[in-house]
Amino acid sequence: MLKKLLIYILIGIGLTFMPLCYVNNIILGDSKVIKMKGNTKSILNFNKNETVLPEGAKYVAATFDGNYVTYVDSDKLYIKDIKTDNVYDVVEDDVPIIYSLPLSDRNIVMYITYDDENLAIKTYDIDKRESTEHKAFKASKIEEICDVRYSSYTNMIYINAKTKNFGISKNNIYRVDIMKNVSVYAKGKKIEDIQLLNNKDALIYEDIDNKVHIKSKIFKYEDNKRFKLLGVDEEDNIYLLSLDKEGTVFVVKDGNVVNERHIEDLSYESVFNRDNKVFLVYKDYVYDVVNDRTIKIKPDSTLVDIKDNHVVYKCNDNKIVVDKI
Repeated sequence: MLKKLLIYILIGIGLTFMPLCYVNNIILGDSKVIKMKGNTKSILNFNKNETVLPEGAKYVAATFDGNYVTYVDSDKLYIKDIKTDNVYDVVEDDVPIIYSLPLSDRNIVMYITYDDENLAIKTYDIDKRESTEHKAFKASKIEEICDVRYSSYTNMIYINAKTKNFGISKNNIYRVDIMKNVSVYAKGKKIEDIQLLNNKDALIYEDIDNKVHIKSKIFKYEDNKRFKLLGVDEEDNIYLLSLDKEGTVFVVKDGNVVNERHIEDLSYESVFNRDNKVFLVYKDYVYDVVNDRTIKIKPDSTLVDIKDNHVVYKCNDNKIVVDKI
């Protein structure tokens, strides 16, 4: 009897573990990649800082290893070698590529195609030069993909898509779970930003009225009801800039405020939040909200990424510049 019970337990563990391995290794990357929490080191070794992008380049981002910059132009995905300014590869599809995002822990680019009826999630493995389709589903009236958030630990993907119907633009958020099931998390709302926790399936989003929703529940704290969603860090702390208490940033963990900090200069031009990094971007510097530090950048440039001891940004002449911090 005990032997049979042990067999059933082992079968149950196997059935649970197998789909997890499948999604992590097949959907989001190479099974040889070892994921580690904490500071994942990426090495930037540039011989030439004169990488030039075309005028129409969109979704510009640096890859995990820092050696390439990716972007979408004319419905194609480009991977360009930063060191040499050579195009490493161009990914073309039968239908337009409308969005791309390098994964944060491996040299793989997630990209999305759309044919006016079907939206498809695909990946391109830079090292293998291989593209793979993972999930396609019906999606109507999509005007653009505003953002995609994913977690390598929960294997959840959320897609914030702007839709346009009868001249009115709104947002739908699509949720793709570990078993490739697709559902609509939010529909017909105007959404400013979305964030996803790393260690649990919990989406945070800010709506057009600056109300922040944490797992569909509106967050409030004392007299603070309106916030700018700045981002999340690797420990799943959520950073909210209060619009009711000027200059105050609330750090929220598990629905509770665990810390506060004050920002004197609110003249930032944009917010950069990706891969557990949260930066306020000013004219000639960025403020690292998580680590409470400032980093100088060239005036009037666009932040592309920050990798360990280097900052990557795009100048007005469309050149990619990498500077040491």
